[in-house]
Amino acid sequence: NALNDLYRASSEKRLPAVTVQVFPINEEPLVFGSQGVSQTVLNIMLGALAFVFSNLPKIESIDTFGEDTLKSVAIIQQTSGLATTGQVDKPTWNIIARLFNEYRGGNREI
Repeated sequence: NALNDLYRASSEKRLPAVTVQVFPINEEPLVFGSQGVSQTVLNIMLGALAFVFSNLPKIESIDTFGEDTLKSVAIIQQTSGLATTGQVDKPTWNIIARLFNEYRGGNREI
């Protein structure tokens, strides 16, 4: 089957991991109450960052943009010099993604 062929071809060549574009294709910002794949990925990143940065709240639910997501986003926007809108547009998403990729240990303030 095609899936098995693709898997064998990629594993035999030891190809690098493929990145996935998860920011909403329509580029509408994620806002309080948002749900979906992009929202889930956002909350996973924020949840991981809450273990690294003691000033970010713990994310209680990964599938909804709730109060804890709003607080985390506002803290990151404020400390990054972005407008504190509480909405996750591309610049905010990129800051969160960079933080997620860069900081995977330690306990420090952003």
